[in-house]
Amino acid sequence: MKRIAQYTILALCLALVPVLSWAGSTTGSVGVGIQGVDIDDSREGAAEYLTAEQGLRPTFDMTVNGEQNGVKYDFGMEFLNEDDLGGSLDLDLKRYFRTKNSYQKFNHWLENDDLVNYNDDPDFRFPAGMTEKNPYYTAASSKAVLGKPTVMGPNVAVARNTSWGDDLYVVRDEFVSENEFLLPGAEFIKIHAKYRMEQREGYEQTKTLSKCGGCHLAADKHKIDEVTQDFQIGATAHLGLVTLDYTFLRRTFDEKSNAPTYTYMSAGSLQKKMAIDASDGEVIYAATPDSEKDSHIIKAQVALPMNTAVFGSYVHTEIENNDAKSNNVGDVTISDDPSYDYDAYAMRVTSAPVSFLTMSFKYRHEELDADDVTVLFDDSAYDPLGRNSQAVDPALYGLHGYSEEHDGWPRERESTLSRDIDTYGAEFKFKVFKRTNLLLGWEREEEDVDVEWETTTDIYSVALNSRLVKNLSLRLQYTYEDIDDPFANHHAAYTNPDAMIQWLKGNQDPTCGLPACSIKGMPSPGTPKASEYTVMYNSRQIDLTSEPESAHRFKAHASYNITPRIVASGHFQYDLEEVKIDAPGHGNSFDKEMLTVGADLFIAPMDNLTFTLAYNYLDMEDQAFLSAVAYGG
Repeated sequence: MKRIAQYTILALCLALVPVLSWAGSTTGSVGVGIQGVDIDDSREGAAEYLTAEQGLRPTFDMTVNGEQNGVKYDFGMEFLNEDDLGGSLDLDLKRYFRTKNSYQKFNHWLENDDLVNYNDDPDFRFPAGMTEKNPYYTAASSKAVLGKPTVMGPNVAVARNTSWGDDLYVVRDEFVSENEFLLPGAEFIKIHAKYRMEQREGYEQTKTLSKCGGCHLAADKHKIDEVTQDFQIGATAHLGLVTLDYTFLRRTFDEKSNAPTYTYMSAGSLQKKMAIDASDGEVIYAATPDSEKDSHIIKAQVALPMNTAVFGSYVHTEIENNDAKSNNVGDVTISDDPSYDYDAYAMRVTSAPVSFLTMSFKYRHEELDADDVTVLFDDSAYDPLGRNSQAVDPALYGLHGYSEEHDGWPRERESTLSRDIDTYGAEFKFKVFKRTNLLLGWEREEEDVDVEWETTTDIYSVALNSRLVKNLSLRLQYTYEDIDDPFANHHAAYTNPDAMIQWLKGNQDPTCGLPACSIKGMPSPGTPKASEYTVMYNSRQIDLTSEPESAHRFKAHASYNITPRIVASGHFQYDLEEVKIDAPGHGNSFDKEMLTVGADLFIAPMDNLTFTLAYNYLDMEDQAFLSAVAYGG
């Protein structure tokens, strides 16, 4: 269980008078508060964005705003601790120059996975000598013992975790500056420019396979030092009934730290199958490449009779991987120069032909074209029938040495990013009473992924906004989603146990041992009768997914002005998603639920003293299925 309680007297705004005042046009405030934090269990699960330590801590904030000789200014800052603070500065120089600047810093606590599946063995205990300097442990009698990787055989389940016991986190700093200029004498043209810099520093856990399969894991503590910069410039022209806008965006991403590396262990009798092993030395994994993005954005809006407006836009984006090169590791060559292009066309028509009805229609088409990669692999070393041979027997669950489902190399691997998306919909807003509106909406999204996957989503919504009572505002909304063929991982789990038992009976050889057999009685890899775990994985039948085929979503929000100085509000949201998955022993579907309830009370006994009390409750229920195979390793 993970719980967090946070009690904050938000801005005990002891605004000791207007703090600053000259010429009667500048005001300010100073806020001093107390924040109390209590965390039960894992903070990265329950309070991953909370930087304050447990217990009571003071908070501070202040504001200054005003106007002098046509120049408006607004300054603010808040401080919780050295890793959670922020500030802003806005200026308006007689409308000819406006600038908005903000800075924010906070800490994001990350999870440190200990690489153990406690569902398989809830009584698992780490060995007493487990440290960062001795990070290997192996499975032994369902528990763990310290490992010696240099003497391990091919079927020893081993994990290496050099991030053992460390705090993992990312400190995020972001600075944003938005600026507007009006051209004197041509005030209908506005130049706009924006700069954003985001820096992320800290440590994360990176994971890879330590040998040849998902039972052999490795994790490292990796330093993060990333910088993202946005440079944006454009212009807006108001030409009577027509408004035009153009924006250019250049985004750069730089990772200044070194990529994590790993020396993969040898795999005994599986050595000839491995594309990467200890002989390749340190190999880079989990690397984030430096990249560059250019976007061109064009927008246009036209005002027409009968309160009608037409809006259109076009976006073209190109992203380049600045670290791209051909990778050669062992017998595998991946020829990649990854980049992708994105184009989007959109149109929206809004009209209010009569006083009680507003209509809106929209359409958007998106095209994402990502580069494919060519994979070259010489499989003749382990294929018992030689290079580019046909499968021995399709009835043997598609076994062909360890090749892919197709036969032969090179292989062109299509990008899963490439797709076309069409979205269109309509919304109708009816004024049913003086202060009550009814909204009806429908939207369809058709997603066609190039690697033979099509998903269609229909969303139906109804909402009611009302102020029937003078001091009470209410919003109710219900949304239903119908998803046809959501994304799934084909043949990801479950091998028919009866078929596996028959295969094992027909392929066991009690007299066979190492190195000819991976374990006693089991055929070795590289023979037509390959290891039992290979057959298990190749014969999986069930598609795994966490994406729903239908979803019901309810939202409600109410706000009541008890007095001009006391306001109470509350919100409620409930989501119910149905996931279709035919898992033996678990039925053919399961539900994902999310419930959140909250209430706020705002009290302002004096102009310079305010209190905000808030409570939020969140409850989520989900399920996940995986393929957990038991075998010789």
